[in-house]
Amino acid sequence: MQYLKHFLTLFFFCVFVQSLNAQSSPEINPSESAFFTEFVGQLHFIEGRLASLAEAVPEEKYSWGPAEGVRSVSEVYAHAGGANYFLLSYLGGKMPEGFNPDEKAITKKSDIIKMLKDSFEYARNFVSNMKEEDLDKEVELPFGKFTQRGVLFILITHGHEHLGQSIAYARMNGITPPWSQGEN
Repeated sequence: MQYLKHFLTLFFFCVFVQSLNAQSSPEINPSESAFFTEFVGQLHFIEGRLASLAEAVPEEKYSWGPAEGVRSVSEVYAHAGGANYFLLSYLGGKMPEGFNPDEKAITKKSDIIKMLKDSFEYARNFVSNMKEEDLDKEVELPFGKFTQRGVLFILITHGHEHLGQSIAYARMNGITPPWSQGEN
């Protein structure tokens, strides 16, 4: 009897986890490849962390930078969001109407957060409509030739790079990332 109780608990836990996983990426058709599903999951993760940290940083800190000639807080967020559009434009993506790629052009906290979130939504939708057979096609970026898959890897690593940078900036200003509140 105890065995059956444990089995049923494990079974329902697995069904529950699978249900959560299916709900976490509504843009992806479950019949699509694991690569695109996992990629979109990474975009969700990076956006969630960047956006929650951007919201936690007071607007008066958005002009702060660690040294002369180094990106400010606002410029890091604008750069991270703008890069989503920039990199995907080499895969056939389009810059949004009126988008200014100059990371110094946008300084208001609410505008930066909106642009950041919009760029990740755009990236998720764009990637969700890509075809697996196109991943091996080569494209020319200003810094070299890459497969479309390679460009997607650059997009993800770039997002993680600037997430780390923004965490360091926040901590240098006495701001604890919201997801690590209460941790040592």
